[in-house]
This record gives sequence, structure tokens and C-alpha cells, in this order.
Amino acid sequence: MKKRILYLVAVLALLLSACGGSPGSAMAEELSAKYDFYEKSAENIKKGFDVSLDDADQVFLALVDCGISSEMGYITKNSDGSFKVYASGTDYTVSMDGNTVSSVFLGEDQLYPEYIPHNDLMDYELTVKDVLNGSGDTVIGQCAYIRVSANELEEMTADHLREFAESRVEGSGYSWVSIIVTGGNGICFPGSDPAFAEYGKLDEDGSLLQA
Repeated sequence: MKKRILYLVAVLALLLSACGGSPGSAMAEELSAKYDFYEKSAENIKKGFDVSLDDADQVFLALVDCGISSEMGYITKNSDGSFKVYASGTDYTVSMDGNTVSSVFLGEDQLYPEYIPHNDLMDYELTVKDVLNGSGDTVIGQCAYIRVSANELEEMTADHLREFAESRVEGSGYSWVSIIVTGGNGICFPGSDPAFAEYGKLDEDGSLLQA
């Protein structure tokens, strides 16, 4: 009888191993059929994130949603509690809320739960200068500006400009706030009004010379 029980246990183990790297999860069969890199990835995720089989599947799907299409391996925990996942020749940073993925970043761009490209404009601190009267002997206010490359201006989106205006321009009290581009052109917010931006030729302090 004892030998028969041991035999049945061995057969059961073989059957389970034949089902793939995540035999106990509800979606294992479906995901194995759909993704040839699922089984090893699920195994790595379960171990690296220390989650259940079903939770590993949800992490897997979140990462697939970010465009990963190869084995997810070399999973390590960062000092801030997030995880580094190496896949497709790239390191992704995954943050968890309990056993659920809360965010995925590639570099400084957020990929999950929605794609939000990093705003380079927010990396710059404003340079603040005094504004003098016409004779140059009396301070009548202050202005502020940042300097960016032409490539950064070209890649700037409306959302990037809006974020800059709301956080750096609105309520600042400066006579103007400008984004000066290499070459002298740029965007000026006269009166630090976030709703009013003019593009044109700027002077070295960001004042609009010609729209």
C-alpha cells in the first residue's frame, strides 16, 4: 500500500509539471497557449515578487500591456521597494500596491497604468533675474526663465507645456516666465499668465522681442 501511494504521488507530480511553470493558476493554460514566454516568466515573477500564482499572472499581463514580448527574468527588488524587471534587453521599474501592479516605468517614462512621457521641462530650475526700469537704475520686478535645447522644444507636448505653466508660471508673480531655446527663440508667458503664451524671438533674459 505504501509503495502504491508513493507511486500515485510521483505520477501526480509528473502531471503537474507537464502543465507548465504555473500549474495552479486559473489562467495558466490560456496564457501558455497565447504567449510562448509565459511559463518561465510566470515562474520568475512568482519567485521575484513573492506573490501567488494567480497574482503572478496579473503582474505578467500588466507587463505584457507595457509591450514586453519576451521572457521576464532577472527580477530584483530595489532599495525603495520597487522591482527591477529585465526583459527585451531593457530594465523596467515596477511598483506594487500589495500584490497588484501600481506602476511601470521605462526610464523616466510611465508605461502603466497609462502612458505618460517624462516632461523634460520640469527637470530645470528657474533662473531668476531682476527687471530694471528703462534707465537701468531701479529694480521694478523680476523675471524667470529656463533654457532648453531645440530637440526638447520639438518633443514638448501640449500637456508638458500645460504642466510647466501650472507649476512654474501660475501665481509666480514674475514679470514674465520664459522657455528659451538655443538660438534665441522660445516661449514667453507675459505677466506670468499661464493662459497666455507667445512664441517668438526672445532676448537673453526671456523677454519677447518679436512674436
